[in-house]
Amino acid sequence: MIKFFEVKNNCSQRLLIEKIQRKLRIYSFCLVKNFNTEKTQSRLSKIVRSRYQYNNDIRVSGKRKIGSNDYQRVDLGDSYKNIRFMRVISFAEWNKKNKEFFELVNPIISLRNKLSKIEKIGMYYPKVDKIQLRKEKKNYFLCDFVRMIQYPKGGGFLIRHNDYDEQYGKDVVAALLPLTTKKNKKNSGRSATYEKGGLYFIHKNKKVMIDDYVENGDLVLFNAKIDHGVNTIDPHKKVDIAKLSGRLTLNFSVASFYK
Repeated sequence: MIKFFEVKNNCSQRLLIEKIQRKLRIYSFCLVKNFNTEKTQSRLSKIVRSRYQYNNDIRVSGKRKIGSNDYQRVDLGDSYKNIRFMRVISFAEWNKKNKEFFELVNPIISLRNKLSKIEKIGMYYPKVDKIQLRKEKKNYFLCDFVRMIQYPKGGGFLIRHNDYDEQYGKDVVAALLPLTTKKNKKNSGRSATYEKGGLYFIHKNKKVMIDDYVENGDLVLFNAKIDHGVNTIDPHKKVDIAKLSGRLTLNFSVASFYK
């Protein structure tokens, strides 16, 4: 039986957008079933994993800048906006090596843009200028900020928070594509890489463990103001930071990049 927050990708895009918008208005989050094909998921996973190099981890990536190189960063502790343990690999659209990657994820970006009623010109979003960057408002562009986020087996987590932030485009729907899934009755294949924990949303003051329902190829969409987090991934296992273990997702935002 379909869950209250689910939408099946078995209709025209116009009707799909209407269904998603309705879910977002009522619940602030939505799970689109079977958005990507298995072939697309497999290719994206291969690209992400080919990019990973254990010795390339940094701890601080600095301010986002137009034309900067991609980076691979480990976040651990409370020195960030949200307490967390995760690894990030960024994918900037201006880097030529990411051409195939963006060809594969552009359907997600396009859907997100239509839901958010924003228009992209080249690599920029010139009319998504409602955010207030205080002292540096005139020194940035708004671009797609796409990154892989890993929550490692044995401890990866993200504290409860929301994504309503002055560094991100106002009223832009957040999109998240799981590259791995939680092992359960539905998931037993190669994409099922962790057993406990996962993404949750706060609905009516209760946690909805969305990862319990995610299957390979599903797309998660949500309002930036809704509280959410990631419960610890496989806390009963040894920490595995050397590999891309645990929970892997692609996260899509529209964010400020400075000149």
